[in-house]
Amino acid sequence: MTDTWLAFALAHLAFTAVMTGLIWMVHVVHYPLFAHVGAEHYRTYQSQHMRRISWLLAVPWVAEVVLGAVIFLLAPTSTLRLITFLAGAVQVGVAVVTGFVAAPAHGRLLDGFDAAEHRGLMRANLVRTLLWTIRLGFALVIVWLSVDPRR
Repeated sequence: MTDTWLAFALAHLAFTAVMTGLIWMVHVVHYPLFAHVGAEHYRTYQSQHMRRISWLLAVPWVAEVVLGAVIFLLAPTSTLRLITFLAGAVQVGVAVVTGFVAAPAHGRLLDGFDAAEHRGLMRANLVRTLLWTIRLGFALVIVWLSVDPRR
């Protein structure tokens, strides 16, 4: 493997790890607290959450996606190409759940807290959390196969 390939694979692993850690924090800590904000402050809280979390997630998520595409295109072996393709397919799943389920739920929650909507958001986010955890596994395998000279 070339040094360039390994650098891209390591950068991809780093950004995937950041996103996986963030999504686990959101799922275990942040989203469950939505139910405890109180009706008086909930709309402001939800609006501020959406504004602030978007900025926090935008850069590492874009970097992860771009680096995933780069390592797919530059994959030096068919095995690495397959694994990066599968990791990309999982990323598409994250994007679909985000765009078609989680983001619309956040939009509806701007009208005020709704327990059923919150449960739906938690279920969708569990799917995203598990998918990102799978991506992290793929990223680790990609690096492992890239640094192990027997591979």
